[in-house]
Amino acid sequence: MLQADYEKFKSREAEILVVGQHTPDEFARMWKKKSLNYIGLPDDDGLVAGLYQQKVHLIRLGRMPALFVIGKDGKVQYSYYSRSMSDIPKNEELFKIIDDRS
Repeated sequence: MLQADYEKFKSREAEILVVGQHTPDEFARMWKKKSLNYIGLPDDDGLVAGLYQQKVHLIRLGRMPALFVIGKDGKVQYSYYSRSMSDIPKNEELFKIIDDRS
């Protein structure tokens, strides 16, 4: 879970940004309710999802998870497009990717 390892990401000078298909009000409620430390970006119009070619599956009722490691230079250094919520890379895998690119 991202929140549980937030300090480990920060210690690597990494920031977490979650882009979701929710409205700004829905995001604000969710972040307040869960006391999340990382950034949430509402993308209810799908503009950001389109820029990163995030897949939408109507049968699964929405966007499929996608994960990117973006360098300080703004370039995508790693991308992963999930087929379901269950195949998202574990945080330990992300730490290795971040560490290898530092």
